[in-house]
Formats: sequence, C-alpha cells, structure tokens
Amino acid sequence: MTVTSDNVASVFGYTEIDSLPYSVNEFVCGSTLEEYVTYNGRLSDDEIRRITLGICSGLSAVHKLGIVHRDITPSNIIIKDDGTAVITDFGISRLTDASKSKDTQILGTAGYAAPEQFGFRQTSAGADIYAVGALINYMAEGVLPSEHLTDGAFRKIVLKCTRMEETKRFADAGELAAAIDRRAGLSLFLSRIPRFGGSKHLKAAAVFWYISVAVSSLIFLAAPGRRIYALLIPAFFILPPVIICDKSGRISRFCVRHNLSRGVRIIIKAALVYILLFSLSIIAASF
Repeated sequence: MTVTSDNVASVFGYTEIDSLPYSVNEFVCGSTLEEYVTYNGRLSDDEIRRITLGICSGLSAVHKLGIVHRDITPSNIIIKDDGTAVITDFGISRLTDASKSKDTQILGTAGYAAPEQFGFRQTSAGADIYAVGALINYMAEGVLPSEHLTDGAFRKIVLKCTRMEETKRFADAGELAAAIDRRAGLSLFLSRIPRFGGSKHLKAAAVFWYISVAVSSLIFLAAPGRRIYALLIPAFFILPPVIICDKSGRISRFCVRHNLSRGVRIIIKAALVYILLFSLSIIAASF
C-alpha cells in the first residue's frame, strides 16, 4: 500500500535485519512541531488552521488505506521550510481489523493517545482524531488540554476531538477539516484582535480600552475641522497592539524564515511601532 500525500512522509520499502523489521523512509527537512512551538511560542490561529488542515489531509489519505497512525504528537509532525506539515514515524501504526475487539499491544504517547489505545477497544481513525485535538491545544497554549484547555477560537473543536466516547468525536479527518475551515469566519477574525492576555480581567480591560477609543473617535467625528482625528485615534491606539501581539503570525513567519532570534523579533516589532506612531504624528501635525 502506498500513501500519496504531500502531508505524509513516503515509505520507500521494508526489510528485516536480524529478524527485526525496518522501513526506509523519506527524509523530511524541517523542524518538528515541538521545536517549532518551543521556538515561536503559542501559534496564531492562522498557523494552527494551516498546520491542522495539512495534518487532516495526510490523515485522510492514511485512513483510506485502513491505517491508524496511533502516535500523532508534536515530535512526529515535521514543519517544512515552506510551512507544509508532514506526518512521520509510523512505527506503531496498525491496520484496522474488524475481527478484533481491541489492540493486541497498548501503545501511544500519554496525553495524545485516545482512551481506546489503552486496551478498552480496537483503535480506529477516531484515535488519530483525538490526538489532533490534543495537538491543536498544544499549538494554541503550549500544553495539553488536561493541563489548560484553550479558550480561543478552537476550544469547541478540541473538546469534540477529545471526547472519551469515540462516536462523539468528528467522524473522520475530512469532517474535522471542514470544522476547522468554518472557524475561519467571524471567530477567527475576532481572535486576531489583541485582548491583552488570557485572563478575564485583562479581556475586560481590553473591552474598556476599545470602547474608549471608539467614543473618542465619535467625539472628534462630530467636531468640525477635527474629523481627521476620528481616523487617526483608532490607528494611533489600536494598531500598535496589533503589531506587538502579531495575531496574524506574519511577523513571526518572516522571522522564522530568516532564522532570527527572539530578541531581534522584539526589535523588529518595536521598530514597526515607532515608524507607525511617528508617521501618524506627522500626519496629525499637518492638520
């Protein structure tokens, strides 16, 4: 059986050495997802969406052949230099067998392995769906759902993926991918807005901040000769947090491509904010 997908590392052949099975696999140049998250910190919603859709595409191809990976973890996903997510290491994968009620071996990585992988019943594609849910949470928060469940755009998706009962998860990788795509609407747009951290108090402060900016803009909009400030105030007070938080991930991706350190990334963001504020000040002074 051959898996044809850009999101799955190719297996070129199998052999035995001293009665032990070995496989010859494609070498995928890039960083593991674990390294990628460690270096970049929590990923933006756009990055999570892109990486997860790639994983789902690879799993769809694998599951069509009746293969269950059983070890979808940050160390087994490679992020190539062009951003493509590739599934690797099929060392504990298995073919589904309708004649068996459970797996013959208890294998998997704690936190990512579905409950059925621990001897309750036979694993199927649902086990990989469970692992993808844990993986999404890891990309969003840097930890497993059991440690801290994300409160971002993908919270409901993580909850459904990691349900104890396999039948209550997404039916397959295609259905999961469709749900990820749907989250690319209003919720993803809102999640890009800087909320000054994750706590309720900081979010409340952010709401007060934005309301204050909106009211100030309306006041200047009603004042003859000062209407230009109605446009400048939102730009002056909202765009700097947008740059600093980099919710779209564009600055982070630029830095990763050029292998820039965290300190250099901070300097780049500070420089962009300075240029923005200086430009807005020049515009304001001219009116």
